[in-house]
Amino acid sequence: MLRRRREALDLSQEALARRAGISTVFVGRVESTRNQPTINSMQKLATGLDARLSDLIREAEALAKR
Repeated sequence: MLRRRREALDLSQEALARRAGISTVFVGRVESTRNQPTINSMQKLATGLDARLSDLIREAEALAKR
């Protein structure tokens, strides 16, 4: 989900990390599901993606139901 949104904005992991104020390694780990981000981290990612946190959560819930 995060990778798809990031790529739709034509952002590299590095660019998203910069915009979100988090590390590039962390972005990669979240995208590969090796890390479960906290709500605070998800808010930072949402900000970096110009999205609302609630939209990211809703999308993740929809994917989990598949």
